[in-house]
Amino acid sequence: MKDTTYKTTAIALQNRRLAIVTKKRGVWKAEATEAGQHFAEHGCYPAGHWTSASDKTGAKGAKTLSLARGTFPARAERKVTALRPVDQMIADVVAAGGSLEVEDFRNYYDNLVSSAIRHGKVPEGKLLQIARGRSWHEKLLQLVDKPAWMTAVLEPIEVSDRLIKPHSAIVALRADKEHRLRFKGDVRQRALRLLDAIARSASARGWEVTCPVWKRDDHHPSDLAVSITGHAYGLHVSENDDKVPHEPTAKELRDFERWGYPRIPTYDKVPSGRLTIAVTGGVPVRQSTFSDTKTINLADRLPVLVQELELRAAADEQRRLEREQQEAERRRRWKQVRDEAVVALREQNRATILAEQAAQWHQNQLLGDYIVAMQQRVASLDGDEQAAAREWAEWARDHHQRSNPLNQRLALPADPDPSPEAIKPYMRGLSPYGPDNGLGWR
Repeated sequence: MKDTTYKTTAIALQNRRLAIVTKKRGVWKAEATEAGQHFAEHGCYPAGHWTSASDKTGAKGAKTLSLARGTFPARAERKVTALRPVDQMIADVVAAGGSLEVEDFRNYYDNLVSSAIRHGKVPEGKLLQIARGRSWHEKLLQLVDKPAWMTAVLEPIEVSDRLIKPHSAIVALRADKEHRLRFKGDVRQRALRLLDAIARSASARGWEVTCPVWKRDDHHPSDLAVSITGHAYGLHVSENDDKVPHEPTAKELRDFERWGYPRIPTYDKVPSGRLTIAVTGGVPVRQSTFSDTKTINLADRLPVLVQELELRAAADEQRRLEREQQEAERRRRWKQVRDEAVVALREQNRATILAEQAAQWHQNQLLGDYIVAMQQRVASLDGDEQAAAREWAEWARDHHQRSNPLNQRLALPADPDPSPEAIKPYMRGLSPYGPDNGLGWR
């Protein structure tokens, strides 16, 4: 064998006590143990394989190896079979009905999921997803159906060989040679033809396509602007670079030999002629960049790019509708709370007035008892003292009649003015000035 992977395999089998590995005079030799023969025949470890191991002791009496199952808590629940770990994980999820909760202390299953996706182990028509479980060390593995857009058959978009009667946005873009698409002639022409194909396809779908105004301080410049149901997106074209070996100049060599700097670069970047179109705006659904590769022409990726714009617009529209519903619900709840606050203010005002009337009535009753006692005292007096006391008693009797609340009109009191400050104590934390004021619950 020319490679050395067999050494890694041999050591791994020996660590699992499935083989005994020896090396004499540079020759490796491996012999299967009884457990190894059992694994080869049945695809699993023999009963008691992990619980029967004993610790080996080194020359100084220190324990150097323990194969007891309890030594590896993170792997205690993993199923060991003849299948590869990725294949076994897929089989377990399928057997569980497409949803399986596992314990994962070291992102073991994250790596398995990535490997399954990368190597095409996921069942046809399904997506393998991993999410957090009920606790921090639990993960939820799920097989879900692919969305319709992933299996949709896209119509090709034709890219013309020459720009004949291009889209109005492409006409404006072609005229701006100073700021946009600053590539070589043939590369620039190809970029214009690709964008023209996208613009025509977008216009056919009823989308608005324009050439945005160039701004010096624009950190995310767009060569083409697409508006779909009020949602704006941009397309920016760039040219990929190739790395070529750098040939140091005489000055670079002389300066480096004399001063030790600047460092002479190993590679130079040169334009490759391959293009990349980046989609800006919205939240990516499939991807944000579409490029020429060694095997794929960017023109063949245009249907997917247009689909990406459509998917982003649909997602943004859905989020807009959800925001409107949430805003409407927030305003409805604020109005409900305010209406309840107005009722609470009214009821509190009535209760306060009623309590005041009851207290006034009790005071009036006490006053009546005092007036009776006063009249008895007046009867016991003589002369001027009796006249003065009688005058006071008469006024007291008249006041008693006037201050009796039962002698007044009994009716519901007028409702108080529901001003913001008046209803504030009853707004349950919301601003009394309107649904858009304050930071109350929403």
